[in-house]
Parts: sequence; structure tokens; C-alpha cells
Amino acid sequence: MTLTIASVSVGHHFPTYVTPLVVVRGELVDRAGRPVPGSAEERMIGRQVALDLSRQIADTRIPAGGRARFVFRRRLDRAGLRFRGTVTVRPDESYAGFFRSLLAVGAGGGTAQLREAQRVALSSAFVIFERDVPLTRE
Repeated sequence: MTLTIASVSVGHHFPTYVTPLVVVRGELVDRAGRPVPGSAEERMIGRQVALDLSRQIADTRIPAGGRARFVFRRRLDRAGLRFRGTVTVRPDESYAGFFRSLLAVGAGGGTAQLREAQRVALSSAFVIFERDVPLTRE
């Protein structure tokens, strides 16, 4: 199964900067809609930089007019399976990572506030695409 994401009518890379992160997920689901264990794959679309912004770690953004293709290959070991493709936007992923790093080194009196800020950042994710596609075993 191939999921293609195109940057259409956008005059810059998608996403623009270190926020947001876009997560593309593919997995097999059974007739009841339950994920098949071990079948999930995720790809990230975004730009990752060091917390102090001193260096780029990775850049998997889609250039203006470009496309990203995600190919998911799994063996079908039974009938009735479907492919579920999901695209989730995590608008505050960079902030959540920053809060996580501060909590890891000890935030002192600000620990409760940082935990709350991290909770809010992590809860801002939303799904912009989800589709189940029936598969046939050949």
C-alpha cells in the first residue's frame, strides 16, 4: 500500500519550521478494527533541530510542489484485513521535547508547571487524514 502526501499550493516546505511534526502511520487492522500487533510503521515529516537551535538533526519536510511517498508492505496472513493509513499533526512536538528535556534534568520548583505545559503540548495532536482500505490476500 502506498500513501502519497503532496505539497500543493504551498509556497514553502511543509511543515514550515520545527513545529509542527506530521506523523504518517500505516498498519493492518482486523475485521473488528483492532490493530494487528507488529504491523504498524510510522514516518515523520518535519524538521528536527537541537534544543539550542545550534544544528539540524534531520529534515524530512516536503518541498513546495513536492511529494512524499510512504510504502507499507506487510504479509497478509489471513483474510479480512484492512490497511489503515493515518496522518496526525503534532503542532507542539518541539515544545513537548523542550519540556521533556527540562524535566529530565530537574526543574526544581517549576516541575508542576512544566509537567502541565508538557501535557498540554502533547494533547494538541490531531488527525487530518484516516482511511481504511480493504485488502485481498493473493
